[in-house]
Amino acid sequence: MALWALIMRRKYVNLILSRRKRYEIRWSGTLNIDLVKPGDILLLVTSSGVEASTRVLKIWRKPLQEITLEEVRGAGFSTRSEFLRELRKLYPPLRPQEIFYILELEPLADLRTSPIPLECVYCYGVGGEVPCTLQDLKTRVVPITKILVPPELLRQLLGQS
Repeated sequence: MALWALIMRRKYVNLILSRRKRYEIRWSGTLNIDLVKPGDILLLVTSSGVEASTRVLKIWRKPLQEITLEEVRGAGFSTRSEFLRELRKLYPPLRPQEIFYILELEPLADLRTSPIPLECVYCYGVGGEVPCTLQDLKTRVVPITKILVPPELLRQLLGQS
């Protein structure tokens, strides 16, 4: 099991935690997305810090043109056009054959009322182990090396009782 940090808009964190969003769809150009595996834990980060954690249940890849309406709805969108509008805001101009990763998620921890500050989350940087920044997360999924939180909170993040 690996631990990753993923930046996300708060509205999508809310949808994941309410189980109305089961899938996260990410462009294959997102650095490290190809390293995420089923069983890994994703820390969902907003500008406030780590607001939630989820377990990756399943991952599959497919071209943009083959993403189904069921997958689009599972990602929290009502229509395919709404989904495509959102993609255009986030990614460079995309062709129909662009590959996307679809991650099926299971919510583990809800930290929205007291998010973990990002400076408590460490990853490898140029100078070794460094606190993560929002800039680190803009174009990639970041592998986490340690989290400075009380042990009971870490267990909750990891989905351990």
